[in-house]
Order: sequence, then C-alpha cells, then structure tokens
Amino acid sequence: MLHRITMLNAYKGIYVRGASNSDVKQIYGCAYAQGIRINTNYALSRYKNFNFSPDFLAWSGLVTDSAQLAAHAVAVYNNGSAIEVERMFPSDSSVIGHKIGATWFKEDSNNKSSGGVGGATIRNCRIGVNYEPGIDGMSVTQSTIENCLVAVNTFINGKLTLNEATITNSADWDVYANVVKVDVALANGSVANPAKMNLNGGVVTNETITDDGSGSGEGEEDDKPFETLIEIPSYNDTARLPLSYDLFVVKDPVYAGGAVGDGIHDDTAAVQAAIAAANANGGGIVLFPGGDYRIKQNLTPLAAGVELRGSTAARAGVDEQSSGSTLRIEVADFADNEELEEAFITLGDYGGLRGLGFFYPHQTGGGDADPFKKYPYTVRGNGHRNFIINCTAINSYRFVNFNGDENLLAYSFPGAIREVVYSYGNKNGRYEENICKPANWPNSGFPCPVGKETFKHNIFREGMVLIRLKDCQDYSSGWGSYAHAGFRGLEVENSSGNFGRLSLEAYAQGYAFLSGDKEFIINNKISPRPRPGPDGQGSTFAVKLFPEFKGHVIAHSSSQSSSYDELFDVQGGTLHRYGGAITPSLSGGVHSIHVGEKGSLIMEAVSLESNVGIVNHGSLKFVDCGISEGLPNPYAWTFKADNNYSGVYAVSDMNQLGIRDYGLVLDKNGIVQLQDIFYVEDGVTLMHTTYKTITNSGEFNFTVEDPDFYNNSPYKKYVTCNWDVKANTTVEIWYYSTTGWKLNEVKTFTADDALEETRFKLDSSPAFGRQAAGENYPDLRIVVKSGESPKVRFVKISTSVYGTVAPKAPTGLAVVSDDPATLTWNTVSGLSYNVYRRSFSSGSLGEPLAEGLTSTDAMGWVDASAVPGEYYDYVVTAVDSGGRESGISFDVSVVGNLPPNVSFASPATDLEGIPVGTTLSVVATANDPDGTVASVDLFVNGVYVRTESRTPYEWGANDAALSNLAAGTYLLGLVATDNDGAQSGISSRTVVVEEESPMEVMEAETTTFSGGAIKSDPTASNGQFVDGKGGFTISWSFQADGGNADLIFGIEVPSGSRSMGVFVNGVKIGVLTCTSVTWEEQTIAATLLAGTNVVELRDTEGTDEFNVDYLDVDTIWTTLLADTFDAGWGNWVSGGGDAKLGSDPQTGSQCMNLQNDSGDGSAAWLDPVLDLSGADELMIEFTYFADSMDNSSEDFWVQFSSDGGVSWTTIVTYAAEVDFVNNVRENPVITIDSSSYNFSSNVKLKFRCDASGDSDDVYIDDVVISVR
Repeated sequence: MLHRITMLNAYKGIYVRGASNSDVKQIYGCAYAQGIRINTNYALSRYKNFNFSPDFLAWSGLVTDSAQLAAHAVAVYNNGSAIEVERMFPSDSSVIGHKIGATWFKEDSNNKSSGGVGGATIRNCRIGVNYEPGIDGMSVTQSTIENCLVAVNTFINGKLTLNEATITNSADWDVYANVVKVDVALANGSVANPAKMNLNGGVVTNETITDDGSGSGEGEEDDKPFETLIEIPSYNDTARLPLSYDLFVVKDPVYAGGAVGDGIHDDTAAVQAAIAAANANGGGIVLFPGGDYRIKQNLTPLAAGVELRGSTAARAGVDEQSSGSTLRIEVADFADNEELEEAFITLGDYGGLRGLGFFYPHQTGGGDADPFKKYPYTVRGNGHRNFIINCTAINSYRFVNFNGDENLLAYSFPGAIREVVYSYGNKNGRYEENICKPANWPNSGFPCPVGKETFKHNIFREGMVLIRLKDCQDYSSGWGSYAHAGFRGLEVENSSGNFGRLSLEAYAQGYAFLSGDKEFIINNKISPRPRPGPDGQGSTFAVKLFPEFKGHVIAHSSSQSSSYDELFDVQGGTLHRYGGAITPSLSGGVHSIHVGEKGSLIMEAVSLESNVGIVNHGSLKFVDCGISEGLPNPYAWTFKADNNYSGVYAVSDMNQLGIRDYGLVLDKNGIVQLQDIFYVEDGVTLMHTTYKTITNSGEFNFTVEDPDFYNNSPYKKYVTCNWDVKANTTVEIWYYSTTGWKLNEVKTFTADDALEETRFKLDSSPAFGRQAAGENYPDLRIVVKSGESPKVRFVKISTSVYGTVAPKAPTGLAVVSDDPATLTWNTVSGLSYNVYRRSFSSGSLGEPLAEGLTSTDAMGWVDASAVPGEYYDYVVTAVDSGGRESGISFDVSVVGNLPPNVSFASPATDLEGIPVGTTLSVVATANDPDGTVASVDLFVNGVYVRTESRTPYEWGANDAALSNLAAGTYLLGLVATDNDGAQSGISSRTVVVEEESPMEVMEAETTTFSGGAIKSDPTASNGQFVDGKGGFTISWSFQADGGNADLIFGIEVPSGSRSMGVFVNGVKIGVLTCTSVTWEEQTIAATLLAGTNVVELRDTEGTDEFNVDYLDVDTIWTTLLADTFDAGWGNWVSGGGDAKLGSDPQTGSQCMNLQNDSGDGSAAWLDPVLDLSGADELMIEFTYFADSMDNSSEDFWVQFSSDGGVSWTTIVTYAAEVDFVNNVRENPVITIDSSSYNFSSNVKLKFRCDASGDSDDVYIDDVVISVR
C-alpha cells in the first residue's frame, strides 16, 4: 500500500511489478525519467489519483531560485514519462508538463493490456497518451488532453475510441499513427479535430451508443444516445463520518469488566454493555482495540449513529491471522431460511462498521460429507446511509443485507460462502473498491478444514453470489473492484444500476438479469471458471437476460474471455453490447450467442476475436464490429456490409456437454466426451464443466448442413481442429470432393501438444452434400491412424465470404408522426425496403409488415393498421435486386398519445342534503400516462367555471359558481388536457342543495308535563309553549348514541328571576336560572347513555311560574389535540428548513413559522394519525398572521390526508390580498364533515406555505383539533 507520496525531483519514482491486491493512490510530484511504472499486477490492484507536475518542486518551497526551477521544468518536459501502465490505468489522475503523460506498454507476453485511459487530465506535454506495440485496443474515456504537441501517439493497428473525451489545442497532431492504420471513433460528444489526425488510411466516425428505440414516450426517434458512461467516483472513506465521536472502548472495565480480546474468553457481555452505552448516548463509536473477540450471541441492534470500529482493516493475510480487530462469531446456524433470521449485527440509521474482521470458527469446509453451516447474515443494514468500510469477512455464509437507502460497502475484503451483498428495496446503494476472494480463508492463519481448490469447488456448488439486487434503484459500483472465484457475479431483479470496472475472475456466471423493465449499465471484465454449480449445474455465461426480464442492459467497453456455455444468452429484454473485446476461449471452445423469441441483442463496435456459434430466434444486429474469424451462416452474408470481416464458417463445438453443431454436424456414433480435470487436492479430483471429445471407433465423421458450403466457393477452404494431441499420433483428413471421396492430408505429431490448433487446407473443390447415389460417405472425416485419439474441442470448415453480400442496414430511421404512425429513413438507389413491427422493444420480428417499399415510400411511410394509444416498435431492412436482405436498422418506437385521466378528490362521492348557503370546495386529481397534464377545467351544469394549470387543482370560495349555493341540483364536471392537447372524458359529481328544515327540536307541548298548561305565542317555536306553575315538572324521553352533549332549553319567565332543576336519567346535574321575559336559549352540559335517556326540568327551587318552549340536544365537540408550540413542535413535524419555530406568536414564546415554496420543506404536518372513523365533523381552529406575502399567488394551504400522508387534498387556500392582509391577525375556524371527506382511521393534517422566498412568512399558533 502506497498512499500520499510526493516525489519532488526523483529520477525514477515508483516501480510496481507482480503485485496482488496492491493499493496505490494519491501519488504526487514528477520525475526526470519515470514517475511510476506499473507492470503485471493481479487481483485488480487499486490505482487512483496520480498527480504529476514539475510545479511540485516550487510548491514545496525547498527550491526558490527561478533559474533552477525553470531548468527543472525543461528537464521534465524533455525527458519525463509520468505514468506507464501495462494492465490498468489509474483513475482520477492528472499530468502536466512531461515528455509523455501516459504510456500503455506490453512487457509480459501472457498479459492482456487493454489500453483504456479513463478519468484523466493531461496538459502541456510533448505526447499526451502513448500506445506501444502489443496493446489490445485503445480508448480514452471522460478525459481531457490539451496543449500537447501530440495528444495520442500510437504504434498499434485498430480502432481508437474517444468516449466523452476532449482533445484541444494540439500543436501538431490530435492523433498520430506510426506506420499502422488507425480508425478513430468520436463517441458521445467527444471533441477532436480530424484535420489534425495522421491515420495512415484510417477513417474518423462520429458514433453514439444508441438505444433500441423503446423510448419513454410517444414519437421518440431512433439513435437517441444511451446514458452509458460511468462517472469516475470521487468517493473516499471520510465521506461517512460518525454522528458522534464519543468513544465506548469494549476493553474498558466499566463495561461488564471489559473485554479481553484473546479469542478464548467470552467477550459477549462486555461488548453488549458498550453497545448499550453508545445506544443510550444517541450515537458514538464502539471501539475494539486490536484483538480477537469471542462473541456467543447476536449483538444488540445498533441505535442511530452508532459505529463499530476496529483498529485496522483486519484483513486476513497469507499464513497469518489478522493483526487487527476480529470478531469470532459463535452463534446458531439454521437448516433452512437462514436469510430470514436475525443478523449478528443490525445497523440503525447512519450506523456502520469500520476496520473489523469477522470469523466463524465453527464453519465447515463444505461438501457432501460436511455441508456448510448456514449462518444468518453477518450484518443487516436497516437504516439510512449504512456503511461497511475497511472490513474483512473471512468465512461468513451470508455477509450483508442492506435495506436502507445510500448504503455503502467500500475498501473491504468481503468473502462469503453463499452471498456477499443482498441489497433490497432501496436506492443509491454503492459497492466501491472491494476485493472479494472467499478462498483467502484457506490461505490465512484462520483454520480451514479443506484446501483452497476444494473450498472454491464447494462454494461454487453452494451457488455463491457476489451481489444480489432486488427492487433497487440506481445501485452503482465504482472503479476498481475485483472478485475471484464465485458462482454468480451479479443477480438483478427489478433493479436499475451502473457498474464500472468490477472484474469478475473465475466466475461460472457473470451477470444474470432475472426480471424487471429497468435499465442497467455494465462496464466490466468477466472471465469464467467453468466449475459445477448448485446441484451439479454447469451452465456458464457472461451475460444472461432471462425471459421475464423486459428492460435494457448496456455492456459498454467491457471484455469477456475464456469459455462459456453461452457468452450472451438473451431470452428477454435488450442487451446492447458496445465496444470492448471478446477474446478467444482459453479452453479452446466456441463462444455461443443465443437470442430467444423475447430477446434482442445489438453488437456494436465490438472486437470479436473468437469463433462464435449463433442461434437467433429474436432480434440480432451486428454493426461496426471487427470480427477476426468471421461469422457462421446465415449471418456472414447478412452482416458483412455493416462490419469488418472476411470469413465464413461452419463449426461443431465439442467443448461443452452435449455437442453443439452450427452447420457442421458430428456423427455421435463412437464418440465419447471426457470432462476436464481441474485440480487434484487431498486425493480428491475436482472437475471443470468443460469437455473434450474423443473417438473410440478411430473416426470423427461430419456432415455439412450449411447450404452455403454446398456451393463451390471460388476461395480456398480450410479445416481447423482445436485439440490436445499426444506424440506419435497420426491423423488423416478425408473429404468428399467433386471427384469423389479423397484423402487430403496425413499428419503425424512428434510431441505432446495441448491446446493445439491445426489447420488443413483442402486441396481441391469439395462437393459437400452431393454424394453420388449409393455412396455412404460423410462430407468430412478425421481418421486416427495411429496413437491415442486427440481430445477435440471444435472442428470448423472455413472460407472467405464470396459472391454478393446483403446490403448495409438502413440508417436514419425516425418517427415523423405518432398519429398516424409515420416513419422515414435514409434510402439508397437500387434498393427496396421491408418494414417490421412488433408490440414490444425486443423479440422476434415475424413477417414483414410491408415489403418492397421504394425511396418515395421512405419519405413518410404510414402504418395504416396502427391503433392509437398502442405501443409499436419498428425496424427496416434493405433488399437488393437479387433478393438479399440486410440486417435490421436500429429501431424506433411509437406510442400514440394517450389522453389524461382526471377524477374528483373532493367531493369524493355524490352529495345530498347540502344546506342552502354552502360554499363548495372542489379538488381534482389528474395524471397523464405518457406526458404531463397541462390544465384541468371545471364546469357547473355545463357552464365553464375556471381553468387550473398547476397542482393542487382546486376551486372554492373564490368561484361564484360554488359560493353561497341556492337550493337545487348541481352537476359538476372536470376535463383535463395534456401537453399534446388530448383531453380526458368528463368526470362528474352530483350535488343536491336543500333548504334547511326547521330545527328538529323536542317541543315542550308534545312531551310529558304536570303542573302546567299549553299556551300560544307567535314568537315561540311552533307557535306554542308550556306555562308551568308551582310544582311544575316536564320531561323528554329520547334515544342517543351516548357521550357528552349540550342540552339546549328554550325558556322565558314573566318577570323577576326564577329557577328550575335539571335532571338526566334521574340525577340532578344543574339548575337553570332565567330572568328573560323573551325567549332565550340556555345550555347545560350533560353525559348521555347509549340508548334511552330521560331529561327533566323540576321545580326544586320554589319557582312560581316558568315557561318552556323546547329542548334541543347537540353533540359536544371533543378536543383531540391542542398545540401552542411554546415547548416545541408538540404533535407536529417540520418537513424541512422552511418550516421552523418562529418568534412572532399569538401567545407564549413560539409559533409555527412557514416560508418560501419548497414543497414539504415549507410544510408541517401532524405526527400522530387521527382516528376519525366514528366522527361526523372535524373542526380546525388556529390563529395566524402573514408577513411580506405580496400578491394573490402567494398563499398557504390547509391540507387533509386519509391515507397517512401518502396523498393530500387541500381543504382551504388562504391567499394574500384575498383572504388576508399582511400583519393582521386572523382567527379562522374550519369545519369539514364525513360526507365530503373520507374520515378514516389514518387521517393527517398539514399546513403548507406556497410563497416565493424566505422573506415570505406565515406565523401559525394555537392550533386546536376537535371532533364530534
């Protein structure tokens, strides 16, 4: 590890060679010869943030003489080579003022040097980037090269791809090719000057990684750039700081006597006590000094802000245990469903782990005889921004399950047997610069029951997965992570993400996309190890899209090598493979590309350096690819015009279990397949899932089924055999020719030769498939004349593509109109065109929708059969006069504009019995499935009222048509219009307004009384009353729901002051005393029973005469909540910085202060939900005044939610200059009822400001919430 090193005037600075897992970053300075040279390195060492400039000497202050500094700068400019690399370029680096900024070289003949420069800034150098001979590929990504003599200098043939790169102000050349021919691709907005390029016959093209046309809305045109480039991360381990720096040291005796940390004593109690103290503190660091801590139960879940920290990164080194802080975990394992059990460590919000190691001393080595113990997750992160940094999992079964947003695993060595990371239901998770090598356990000082290769074999059989994502959004992997030896690298279910430079080495399966319709970007290296997986499963693949997957995967500038059953297996969705290389199989087999009926594969600008077998039942496109071996039929003729290759072949792949024939069919009689032996360890033979094929009959017989090889090509034909051959083996090559069965060649091998590829030229014209009548000869026979049978991986017959190939695929396909669906594309004279249509963005195209279209048709071809509102995906092919059809164009999609949807949020239902004089509140909800809602119109009885163009869509007291309603029936109608002018149907509500009936009171004259008489009075209710005399008693019997109520009596007296006792259900509750000689109401509070109640007035006070008109029973308001804000927010929660406690209260010392218009950041809402399920009415009382609210567009809202705050309906809007004036206090009372609002058990209320700045304030106080 080399960090933060500055070289001021070194001759040669740093040389790194043969390192494994090295970590070199933050290197500064300059050198007169070499700044840093990095030769062959392994296990994806970490290199980043190199900064070279001659100015570091001046900045140091050690040399101040200007002449000496100038001479120093000249020497560096004339001689200094800053960064020289063979395998990997350091990201986030800069070079100024050197002879050569960055050099890619190849010194190790067995090494693959990829030639990628990423995230670099190179200025004022003689040569910016230099490519020496032997480099495989050239690319400059997200980099700037400026003010150099030559920006890019190269000695290798091929293609230089500039991806989001800028080359400016080169004195001589932007690109200079020395002798060799170089093509330059300017991709994704890259800038360079073709006039300053010496390419020796090469060409410059502008390229964009294009989508498959599925689009996100109507009429989306083709060739829209994918957002594919990986941002180089600026993350570092200081980005996750603890919320508290209070230390709780587990060895402190205050914690249950203190932990010992010797791996022998039980430290459980001390560790639990330290965690409990940190939890009670509200956060802090639980510190584990160096040692091995034996823990025998799951740790107490960590509260928010608690971090467990060890002394070092705790990495288990070779033949030694950790010198850091290791937790020896002795907890229960489970037979099944262990992933559902409690984790050893559970993290709270903002909590994490740093510098710890984890070891399970009772774990087994796996295998049938001693299966792995299935422990639950070592760590479960249930909180927000959980992190694991600089930690080592030595032998966890499942390491970490993240469930919260913005989780992070970084700078760690996370080994696990079944699963390293499972991220579920969150967004913005990150996997950053980790090295995962589960097989480190057998190499470490921690005891392992089995050897390294056996352990690897067993974790493959266990189905080890590096990263599993389910229902995640925007998960990412930064530059510089490496994983070695696992079954599956990445498993994706319904998740989006962006993966850069995750190297999967020795994995059986690379990337598996199981389900969902999201986009995922990968930019990685994959090289497999074909070992058996779970239940002996042997399927290997680089990238597989399963049938249930419907999204897009962009494999950008990645590389694949070695042997797979399926290189790409696309059974659903779209895989767009752009750039990078597919290198030959190390085991000698044939790469397979399979596309299912629901799948679509685009191969663009790919360097294909191996033999491939292709099976396509869906959609397949090759464009701008360099293909060294050519393609099998029928694809060789179809794609030739769009790609660079010359060969065509038929091949029999014998390297997999179950021989695969691509136009060349092996007779299986006498054939035996032998499984490859990988390793013998501890007396056990470990097998690969690759095979070699031998014959026990002495012959390999082949039939050519590719019809194109029946023809007599004018070019030479070759037979290529990839095999292992023993010394003294003699083989004969026979084939059927135009003159009959013919011996072509006899070859004797003089030495053992593994991975031999022998090529035989057929010396006359073959006649495949044209044997004479009665002749029973194969088309090709390989006879083992003497010696052992060769172990064959594949046999192919090849020649050059001959005759006229299909034309180039059409370009420029675009949507002119979506209604009707209208297309256009670029045309070429002499060609006709076919149009294909499908109802999804991937899959089989079927028969052409239209054939033989001309150039005139292409100017605006209309799909007359398209149904408006349906989704369609189109491609076009070109057909020449000989009937040869090109490959498909890039596709485009059309979605006819769908109308918006609109509905009533309030009134939620039709209303009846609304009293005269009511002002009606109308609230609409609207959405558009393929665009945005432009406006919503309200109509009352067919008459337009007003348009609302922003949410919330509300009408009410400011609209005359809804204010002070007269008796009658009102038909409300809503119509929404979208951004393309489409309108919804009418959504309607009926409101019936009625004259209020007289108060439903219990008249005195109709009830039971004694000692009185009924008299008439036109001023009394109903014109009559009861005149009571001495000893007077009157009673009312009625039904009630029970609870508190107001008893309202209509009474008067002839003169003086007179009183009556009030009884409820026989119990005296008070006295009415009246002095009014006209009718008045007096109220007394009572508690009623559920059922029958009896209310009486009795002359208990010696009253001479007392007149009674009626009794009215009214339900009392019950106060649920009351807040003054003097002691804090109380029952309310602030939504952000624009909702705070202010100093302009009505009473006391504080009030609620809302300002600006930052959504929920300008709002406060009830924290407890209200249960209104039994209420009829809700009353909201408060006081407020506003300051600097300038006009009617500045307002605040009172809002209602019946679903716990998921959706909101505005009850009232208070607008400046309409409902209030600044600095004048208002005291509103809002009453709503259950007929207009859904009184559920999950109600919340909100105050929200809708102003324009921080100086616009509303001060709210004394909020009282009541119901009845």
